[in-house]
Amino acid sequence: MKLKTITAIATTALLSAATSADSYLYPAAGEAYVGTVPVGIIVNDSLKSALQTAQLGAECAGEATTACMPSLTSVEVASLITTDGNQGWDNFGLPAFAAGAANQGNTVLICGRPDQDDPSATAKGATLVATSEVGMGCSGGALPVTKYNSFISAFVSQSDLSECTAITGQYGLNIVSFAAATETLPSGYSFVKFNGSAPSIDNVIAGDYTMIGDVHGDALTGADYASAGSAPQHKLNLTSTSDVCAPASASSIDIGS
Repeated sequence: MKLKTITAIATTALLSAATSADSYLYPAAGEAYVGTVPVGIIVNDSLKSALQTAQLGAECAGEATTACMPSLTSVEVASLITTDGNQGWDNFGLPAFAAGAANQGNTVLICGRPDQDDPSATAKGATLVATSEVGMGCSGGALPVTKYNSFISAFVSQSDLSECTAITGQYGLNIVSFAAATETLPSGYSFVKFNGSAPSIDNVIAGDYTMIGDVHGDALTGADYASAGSAPQHKLNLTSTSDVCAPASASSIDIGS
């Protein structure tokens, strides 16, 4: 394991419930709890293929089956989202990607922000849930927003998943992000497993999948959503925006193993 100090990047905490009716994956003011949904890790096709080859063998590359779905652990995700734009995918055990049109194809980049809702998401707050789940924060809800990988925000709206991921093919980038399992994913993206389990409500109910959002406001639809009372509810307060629990450094974890 290689440790590298990261640069603190100041961000403005803008976490708030919108005035219009919507669904939130955290306790939103005036919105009642209505159920639970898995929050999944999504990656673009070239990154997924590289993970499949490294973890499962070349025969799995490009396959869409659950058996060929690669996996990232909570430690690996925490490492990826606390990089500062100076680490490449080869630092994480994958073969180096081509530079791409933006010369950032091999740079570890993240779409989404833990302190700012994705305006295009049906269920808002997926990045907030994911960062809390992997240890970027405390049980009281502190958000280490200055340690989140916000390098990509220099040239795109990082919090808007559809806008952020749209640049992947254009610039030859390889990106990780987060979304509720009920969301329609951007073209060229798919879910990977978290801690060896696929993001499905069945796995949540079985106790095999822990990255979940408490849906408040409008109810969701689909097989990957469970109404109140039929699935576990998070105990974390995800509405704080202080920065008292931020990790001091990022680890280059071998995600290709």
